[in-house]
Amino acid sequence: PSWRSDRALFALGVAGLSRFLAEVDLETGAFVERMALPEAAAFPRVAPDGDTLLVNLGEPLNRIGRGSIRAGTFAPWGAFEGFSYPIWSPDGQYIYFAHFTPSAVDNTAPFSYTMERLPMAGGTATGPAEVILKDALWPSLSADGSELVYVYSDPKDYTNNLFISNSDGT
Repeated sequence: PSWRSDRALFALGVAGLSRFLAEVDLETGAFVERMALPEAAAFPRVAPDGDTLLVNLGEPLNRIGRGSIRAGTFAPWGAFEGFSYPIWSPDGQYIYFAHFTPSAVDNTAPFSYTMERLPMAGGTATGPAEVILKDALWPSLSADGSELVYVYSDPKDYTNNLFISNSDGT
């Protein structure tokens, strides 16, 4: 689930084999099915402006404008690539996500992970995504956006460790 500043909650709804984006107003208890989503949809995240929603549709990361329910692709999608665990920075200036690609090195993990951040302004990407960490996934930012917590996944022995860094990965 993801919160909007007016106490509305967006969540992934599941009914049988169908998935949908649900909006729940916690003040009134109103439940609105906003739109149908593909079976692979996951990780709905509301932007700090409350008007833009980021949803991983199982392919590229997509944004959905609250009023018009428009989708726009933020990142390229190549063969066997994936993008997951998207989050907004508290100021709405970045989207952080894990990017995985098939590993180019034999005898290692089948995928390589990078933590990337995409610069944003007004719900629109303003430049290319930058790699800030390697072998990292599951980003979470501090409330002020200055620190990033993530899981480092060692590609050699598959162990996972929790780390804290600055929000730029340093």
